[in-house]
Amino acid sequence: MPVVAYCKFNVEHFFKSVKERDTHEEICENRTQYERNNEKTQKIYNKNRNWIEQQRVNKKAKDR
Repeated sequence: MPVVAYCKFNVEHFFKSVKERDTHEEICENRTQYERNNEKTQKIYNKNRNWIEQQRVNKKAKDR
């Protein structure tokens, strides 16, 4: 059983139980900003996915 549960939208928000945290995360004021940042990150990743995958393949081939 966890001793402390942190809000995924702002780690300064912490709770004594997972249930309290889950309830809080539904109404957390930092949720909108988190979701906007996540959307930006996903767009950047998707734009560069092929290059990232090619770099992984190259690294694996180099390490062998």
